[in-house]
Amino acid sequence: MGYCRWEHCPDHDREQPVWPDGFCSNRCRQQARAAHPDRIPAAYCRNCGKPIRKPPVGPTPDWCGPKCRLIWNREHSLNGTGDRCRECGEPIPLGQRGPEPAYCSRNCAQRHRRKERRDKSGRRTMQNTDMISRLDTAAEDLSMRTDDIVREAGRLHRQDETSRTRTGDMIARMLMLATRHAPDTIQDPDPNGFVGRLRAECEQANGAGTSDRIIEHNRLADD
Repeated sequence: MGYCRWEHCPDHDREQPVWPDGFCSNRCRQQARAAHPDRIPAAYCRNCGKPIRKPPVGPTPDWCGPKCRLIWNREHSLNGTGDRCRECGEPIPLGQRGPEPAYCSRNCAQRHRRKERRDKSGRRTMQNTDMISRLDTAAEDLSMRTDDIVREAGRLHRQDETSRTRTGDMIARMLMLATRHAPDTIQDPDPNGFVGRLRAECEQANGAGTSDRIIEHNRLADD
């Protein structure tokens, strides 16, 4: 508990939780640093705690100088968080800026990446094998469906031929009955009349000349 160092803090006169540098919040720290850049440090040395001013160009350093940097790196040669290399399991050395690495060395990083590529290639091969198996199954199913369609088409074709044969027989029988029981309608029939259409259907169903042969045969039979 304490009082915020920033004189323009809304709670400057009230005791409140403050950070070790004497500010109650990051907002007060930034405002004080902008108002007094020569008095408010941008950071503190990670080794000796000496205030560090922000340089005109570039990020704020972590140490006040090369000596503190070397001392701190020597004392913290191993990662204090307990992180270990993803490849070999050894503790990860610490001594460079930036995010903490995931591997203890470049060799381990390269070895782990090669292993990941092999695993990825193996998974891709398994996926391809599974896809080929599914395609083979689909091809077999399609072949069976094609055979069923061919058989159904053949059945429908035979059924159509049977239907045409029966239709031709019925038309021939109707023309035969007309010749025997109404011979006067056969002489010079109207093409658009019943007998004319009957003869045309008979020619189409049973072949050219069929109607004439049926009429001649039934006339001779009557005579």
